[in-house]
Amino acid sequence: MDPKNPLGRAGAQSIVGLFGIALVAIAVRADDSWVRSHVVLPNWFLPPVTLRGFHVARVAAVLLGLLLLAVLGPKVGRWAGAQSWPQLFGSAARIALALLLALATAELVVRRWDSREPVWRKGKLEFRIGQPDPRLGWVLVPSRATLLKNGSARAIHYRIDAWGDRASSEAASPDPSVPTLIVSGESIAFGHGLEYEETFAAIVGDRLGVQVVNLGVGGYGSDQAYLRLTDALARLDKPVAVLTVFLPVQLGRDLQDYRPRLVLSNGKLEQVPAASGLLSHTRLRDLLFNELPYLSDASLSETMALNKAIVRATARASRARGAEPLFVIPSFGQPRTLGEHPEAFIVRELFQEQNLPYLLIDIDPARLIIDEWHPDVIGARQIADEIERALRPRLAR
Repeated sequence: MDPKNPLGRAGAQSIVGLFGIALVAIAVRADDSWVRSHVVLPNWFLPPVTLRGFHVARVAAVLLGLLLLAVLGPKVGRWAGAQSWPQLFGSAARIALALLLALATAELVVRRWDSREPVWRKGKLEFRIGQPDPRLGWVLVPSRATLLKNGSARAIHYRIDAWGDRASSEAASPDPSVPTLIVSGESIAFGHGLEYEETFAAIVGDRLGVQVVNLGVGGYGSDQAYLRLTDALARLDKPVAVLTVFLPVQLGRDLQDYRPRLVLSNGKLEQVPAASGLLSHTRLRDLLFNELPYLSDASLSETMALNKAIVRATARASRARGAEPLFVIPSFGQPRTLGEHPEAFIVRELFQEQNLPYLLIDIDPARLIIDEWHPDVIGARQIADEIERALRPRLAR
């Protein structure tokens, strides 16, 4: 039986078939190396121990793609072929309206869970003890102490000094005139889950006999850490060393546009404001563009180039003030050679090829604090040991 609308049939079947082809193509490309570089490393603070879940998803994508090609495509095509053009347009309009209403309903539901921050961010430590900042996105509230407990982990005192930095006392204030070790970065630099004196920053400072200014803030990207560092360097007279903690997850964070951020424009770092416009303020758009754990080839290339510029600028700014720069890269796993690390391509491109000093420190996953998922006291001491061994001879020169 000839279809009433052969063009509509061919078009509908082709559209469904293209989705099927796309799913199969993605699954074919998504081998372990691709998944690690585009999904896992730039988006997960703690990479999964196994990629078994991704393997299952890959097989499922192939099966779904074949289902669309072999079964659903022809069925949709036959249905479209039996419709006149007015009927087909009417059906398409009803489907589009239903999808639009579903999206609007989902947006309203998600907003009911929110306060100042979306539900997927507002529970994080940095937002519980921080405040919005027009330049950095968020900063810690100065001169305040907070006692917090997560799950089965012990309660921790987070004391923030007058400069807005992690310190031994909320009443403290750095002395700009004395030799100072600056620690910059994200939550490991900050010492998440540890009392101040247990953090690697405090341990290294005590062993070297210098003042510590800990600029670390949870959730920071490389760009935020760099901007905080430039602010601190301008306030301190005798910085002796700058320790910058870098994690691959910062590659993804540096592309998130819900906050002000640095971009690379004509080879130079330039700050741009948070995304604006109607859609940029929707929770669903924020979830899709800022929280979806995936970077395209273009996005990965963009953030790698951006981070190369940021780490170069970090080293340059440190040396301009007479401070020794050292990049600290914690990696969760047993001791391995660089080539055995999944993040090896990132370390090579950002640090080795640019001749920048770095420490790749393997941390046994058993040294993670349950319900805090950051290095415990022993893990922090291990980081401090590695830093001291690398830094002490550099400072003696």
